[in-house]
Amino acid sequence: MENKEINVGLYDMDFFDLNLGVNALGICHVLMLDRISERTNINIKYTVFTPEPAERVVDLFYRIYGKKLNVVTVRPISIRHLDVFLNFYKEVKKCNFVIDATGGDSFADIYGNIRYIRGTICKLVTSKQSKLILAPQTIGPFNSKVNEKFAVIAMNRAAKVYVRDQLSYDFIKRIAPRANIKLASDVAMGLLYDAEKEYCYVDGKINIGINVSGLLWKGGYTGNNQFNLTLDYAKVTQMILDKYTADSSYQVHLIAHVIEDGAYEDDYSVCKKLSEKYHNIILAPQFTNPIEVKNYICHMDLFIGARMHATIAAFSSGVPTIPVAYSRKFEGVFGSISYDINIDCKNLKTDEAFIKLDNLIQNYKEIESRMRSPLLKAKERIADYEDALCQFIINV
Repeated sequence: MENKEINVGLYDMDFFDLNLGVNALGICHVLMLDRISERTNINIKYTVFTPEPAERVVDLFYRIYGKKLNVVTVRPISIRHLDVFLNFYKEVKKCNFVIDATGGDSFADIYGNIRYIRGTICKLVTSKQSKLILAPQTIGPFNSKVNEKFAVIAMNRAAKVYVRDQLSYDFIKRIAPRANIKLASDVAMGLLYDAEKEYCYVDGKINIGINVSGLLWKGGYTGNNQFNLTLDYAKVTQMILDKYTADSSYQVHLIAHVIEDGAYEDDYSVCKKLSEKYHNIILAPQFTNPIEVKNYICHMDLFIGARMHATIAAFSSGVPTIPVAYSRKFEGVFGSISYDINIDCKNLKTDEAFIKLDNLIQNYKEIESRMRSPLLKAKERIADYEDALCQFIINV
C-alpha cells in the first residue's frame, strides 16, 4: 500500500530573496514539514509559489539537507498580468492547504499599498480555492481603514492565523475577534546552524558582530526617514564603530543580512564602505543563505543588529543580542517572550541611543543570563506550531 501524499503550498517565503530573513522562513518551514513527513509517514509534495525553476529549489535543499524533495513551482499571484493570476487561481486549488508567511512582516500597509494589495488578494483567493494557514508573522499596522477591513476578511476566512508576537495577537483579537488565532514565535528561531564551522573569530578579543541595515542607512525606501526614527541611525552606528574599532580589546565584524549587488536596501555595500573606512574591521562574506550567516553569527561574543532575522539568528544560537528596533515587530517578537533588551529607534535620541548601546556592550555578559528563559519559551512555541501542522496534515 502506497503512502498517503498531500500537496502543501508555500507562499511569500521566498528561498532566494535578497533578504536572508525571508529565506529563513521558507527553509525552516520545509525542514519542519519534512520532519512531519517522517513522523507521519505521509509524503509531501511542495508547491512553492516562486518564479524560480523547481530544480533550483530542489538543489538548494539537497545542498542544505541532503535530500531530494518533490517540488513544483508556480509563479506567485499577479494583479497586473491576467494569465499569471488565472494560473495561480488554478494551481492553488490543487493544494490541500497553503502556508502563507507574507514575508514575515508584510501583512501590513507600512511598506506601501502595492505589496499589501497583492498579498491580501492572494489570501482571499487561497481561502476560496483551498485552505489558508497564515504562518507565524507580524500582522499590522494598517494605516488605511479600507486595508484593515480587507485584512479582517482574509483572516476570518483563514483556517488558522498564527502570529509571532503578543502585539499582533492583541491587535487581531480587537479587529477580527472571529479569526482562529494562535500565538507562536518566529520559525527562524529553529533555523539549523553548524557551530563547528570556523570563521574569522579572533582569539583573545571580544568579537562584536554588527549588522548594518542598508535600508535604515538610506532613510527607508523613501530616503526621508520613512520609519519616523527619533535618532540618526547612521550617526549612532558610526559612533559605535569609532569607539570600538579604536579599542584593542574588541574585534568588530560587519555582517550583512540583506545581500544583493545594486539593490536599494543592500546591507553589504554599506558594510563594505564602512570596512574601507575602518581598516581593522572584519567584513563578513556575502552569504548565499541564512544558515551560512547563522554559522558565522553563532561564533560572536556579542551581536548588534537592525535586521530582525539577523538578531533572531544570534539570539537563537545563544549569542548575547542587542536588537536595534525600528518597528513594532521587534518589540512584538522579543517582547512576547519577555526579552526586553533593545535600542528603540522610535523613542531614543541619537546620544541617548549611543549611551545605552555603549553600556550594554560593556556589560554584555549580563545579557546572556537574561536570554535563557525567553529562548526556551520561543523554542517551545515553535515546537507547538510544528505539532499543530502535524495534526493538520494528519487530518487532511
